Formats: sequence, C-alpha cells, structure tokens
Amino acid sequence: MRKFSRILIADSELDLYLTAHKLKPASMFFVSPSTSIEDENAVVRESEVLSDGIEHTTLKFNPLELDYLRTWISTFKCCYEERKDYIECDDYVERKDLSADHNLGEEKKIVAVNSTFFVGTNERTLERLLNATNYRDLGLALGYPVDAVDAFYERVKQNKESFLVTLIKAKQAGIELPSWLAYLTHVPTGIDLVRGRISPASEEQAIKYKDFVREHNPKLAEAVEGYFAKRTSATRWEIDKTRNALRLYFDEKSD
Repeated sequence: MRKFSRILIADSELDLYLTAHKLKPASMFFVSPSTSIEDENAVVRESEVLSDGIEHTTLKFNPLELDYLRTWISTFKCCYEERKDYIECDDYVERKDLSADHNLGEEKKIVAVNSTFFVGTNERTLERLLNATNYRDLGLALGYPVDAVDAFYERVKQNKESFLVTLIKAKQAGIELPSWLAYLTHVPTGIDLVRGRISPASEEQAIKYKDFVREHNPKLAEAVEGYFAKRTSATRWEIDKTRNALRLYFDEKSD
C-alpha cells in the first residue's frame, strides 16, 4: 500500500521505497505542503496580520504526517538528513482557485515550509550523497548507471529538451511507451523509441525496480504507473523560467 500519498508524489515515494529496501543506495526528495494544500488533514495554516498590514499565511504539514515519514525511514535502519526552507507560493495558490476566503490579493502573502530529505541505506551512502558537489557525483550517489550520469550532464550542457518532453512527443506520435519507463529514476544515455533502443543498463535497472514493486507493493506500482501515464499525456508544456521547472498542461479529457 502507499504510505505517504498525502505528502509525497508517487515518484518520490518510489525513490524512498527503493532505498528502504536497499535497491538504491540513496534517495533525495522534496516535500511541500503546497502540493497538498486542499487536504485539511495534512496541511496546517497559520495566519497573522503583521505590522505592515499584510496578512501572512504559513503553510505547514501536520506534524504527525512528517513524524510518520521520519519514523518509517528509521524503521528500515536508513540514515537521513532533513533540511527545511521557506518558499513563497502565491502563484501556486492562485492557480488552485481556492474559496473566496483564501483567494490571494495584494494584501496576502503565503509561504510554505518545505523539507528536502536526503536518505541513505547507511551512514556511508548518506555522506556520499550529502558531499556530492556536481551532477556526476550526485547521480552516482543516487545509484544511477555511469553512462546515464554522463548523459544527463551532456543534456544539461547542451540545453536539450527534457526527457519527459521526449516521451510526451513519442506518445503523441502514437508510439507505445513500455511500462517499465515509469520506474526510471534517471535520464538514460539515449532512447530511440521508434527503433526500440535504450541504454541496456537503464532498461535493466528499471525492469528490476518494476518487478520488485509490482510484487511487493502493487498499490505503489499502480500509483507510479498512473502518475507516469498522466504526465506523458500532457497536450502542451512550457518552461517556468522563474523556477526553472517544466509546467505541463492537459486537455479536459486527460485532466
């Protein structure tokens, strides 16, 4: 079953699950109450009007949700470090189109208390992750194949389109995406879906993850594959330059 559907997206829970079961040496994932903003049981709102006359609202996860996550990680004898930061999320809340009481105007500011978790199967793997100073060190610490780590660096350097966009375009062209692609936690060296070519190391790793999760946690497998199907069904996309992130859009049928 899924343990953290209220606070983790499926891909992040997959990473954590694989690390807890020693299939990956380490994982790194981000949790933000802004992703669960409509779940009143998961998110706590603290509002106050400061001396500037502006209402400031802080979004936090219910402490029980994060405590359960921390306890679960420790149960598997994994080591972890948690780092918190505060991110303004006004634009996110506006897009969610909440009730009138919570709609943003010029007199309101909303900040989310986010956490980044660094998890290792042991102290050594955690230290390697925390001490990574570049893309290559980070990728190797996370257990990605060597060829995939080098390929990702080249993709970033050459400013190539994201791997997800490549998959979306392939799906739009009528090419069937194999289910194990949902379990890729990295960008492979190269992928030619027309000719069925992909890095052997990446394919082998993804199939290994898929088989394990489907056997031992079918609910998580269903969520991971559903999340992948949803994202690759985007009808258009754009780069959010302020956040350096890919923003996806869906038509009414896929939304």
